[in-house]
Amino acid sequence: MKYSQIILVIVLLGIGSYGNCDLSREETMLLGLKQGPKSAGLRLSRVYANSESMMVDLNKALTQIHVVSKNFAKLKNKPYESYFPNSNTNLDNAIKTLKEFQKQIILSHKELKAEVESTILEN
Repeated sequence: MKYSQIILVIVLLGIGSYGNCDLSREETMLLGLKQGPKSAGLRLSRVYANSESMMVDLNKALTQIHVVSKNFAKLKNKPYESYFPNSNTNLDNAIKTLKEFQKQIILSHKELKAEVESTILEN
């Protein structure tokens, strides 16, 4: 097992931090992609967290539109119908798009981690 592989295993297991190890500049740069305060991995995690907040807000907006539409019809003594069909459609599409976006963020994060690890192990 190469020295860089041993260091990678130590870092991945959380036994030590790569700041205290004798890593080359290249290995430090690679590990900095997936962990650290300004890393791409952390930024992807933050984007995903923000998308979760967006999903909650979109679902709340859609629910609110349904409730208001239902109560409006009830107050007007009319059968229930959606008074805001375009808004409903647009919000449904936004939710579907956001779900796909979240899948892509998760996939990107997993691939980044795997590629960093494989690059360190190969070199």
